[in-house]
Amino acid sequence: MASIEQDIILFKHRYHVIQFTVDGVTDLIGYGARWTISETPGGTPFTTKSTEGTSPKITIDGLKILVVIDEGDLTTATAGEWYHELTIIDDMSKLIQGAVGVADLRDVTITTP
Repeated sequence: MASIEQDIILFKHRYHVIQFTVDGVTDLIGYGARWTISETPGGTPFTTKSTEGTSPKITIDGLKILVVIDEGDLTTATAGEWYHELTIIDDMSKLIQGAVGVADLRDVTITTP
C-alpha cells in the first residue's frame, strides 16, 4: 500500500489539491488519513491535514485520497526541499504508511492575474 518517492512541487500562497491513489485494498470505507509536511523526515510537522474535525482538509473518494492545501497554509514556510508523508488510518485505527516523498516548496513569482 505504501508509495515511496511521491515527490511534488508546491507553491507558497497557492491552493493545491494533492491526489494519492491507494492500491492493495478493495475500498477505503471507514478509513481516515493524515498528511504532514516537515523540514526533515520524522521532524515536527509544519502543517497537518486530516479527515478529522468539522472542516476536514482530506477527503476519501473510492481509492483516492485528496489533500487540500489552502493559499495561506505554507505562507511562512521557507522555500526549499521539505518532506511530506501520508498516513492512512484503517477501520480498526491501525496506522498504515500511505506515501512519502520530497515536497519542493517554491516562492511565487507571478502575483497578479
